[in-house]
Amino acid sequence: MAISLAAFSAALRPDGSTTAVWVWAVSSSLALATHYFAVFAVLPAACWLLTSRRRRAHGVVPAIGLVAVTALALAPLALAQRDNPRWIAGSSFVRRLLDVPAIFLAGPQPSVALAAVPLGLASLAVLVAAGRRWEALARRSAMIVGSIGASVIAVPLLAVVAGADFFLARNVIFAWPPLAIVLAAALGSLRPGTLATLGAGAFVVAGAAIVVATAHQSKFGREDWRGAAAEIAETAGPRAVVLSPLGGEKAFRYYLGGLGEQGAGRVVVREVDVLGLPGQATGSQRPRVHRTRETVRA
Repeated sequence: MAISLAAFSAALRPDGSTTAVWVWAVSSSLALATHYFAVFAVLPAACWLLTSRRRRAHGVVPAIGLVAVTALALAPLALAQRDNPRWIAGSSFVRRLLDVPAIFLAGPQPSVALAAVPLGLASLAVLVAAGRRWEALARRSAMIVGSIGASVIAVPLLAVVAGADFFLARNVIFAWPPLAIVLAAALGSLRPGTLATLGAGAFVVAGAAIVVATAHQSKFGREDWRGAAAEIAETAGPRAVVLSPLGGEKAFRYYLGGLGEQGAGRVVVREVDVLGLPGQATGSQRPRVHRTRETVRA
């Protein structure tokens, strides 16, 4: 996504080349194939390209067509997978909303989430101070880049109101590069002096301190359901598998295979395997496995 944003910025320049437009198109297509929510950054960028380069639309329209074809090709897969993140709507929306500034400013470690409060206040102060000094061109550039970041967050929020709740910090992570660029531009536009030095220094020191303080902690990762499946792959007879959290069901079914839903009736099994994560999973950890082998009724 960072490459897409850099190419987009280059394409918007008065002397922007068609090559930059195609670099944006290819990198945006790859971003869509990586994560569906990239569309909320790609779509406003495409609109800006069309309106800003309307005199050279012959080079923009085919590039946007490539992105559109990629999105259409991915649409059936996205629709087939739309029920996968059922657990998102079941968690606290307020918590997920507060996770966005916390993760953007302090990282994915809950232990330092409160660091986002002073960093957020400092960011607002920098933006206000810089906004008064920006010239028209700089203000317009910041508005364009900032609107892309805002769109990535605002559209999923509107979808929540409409009844489609997929709002999660990792789903709106594409907002971080444009918003970080706006903040960096604001810091760079301040006149050299105490305010600019303190502002830049505060972010650098805070970032370094967070990295050092959380070096021993697990970062954002995925649960090791493959390792858990390998641990219980062999069994001497029929068994029941109890899984927690249920969010790992699809991955676990893929790695283990042969699992079916327990019906309303009773079944006799020789083994019960209980797999569960010890608390909230913030890193790549293997679910704990408890096996009981005896004739039981499930």
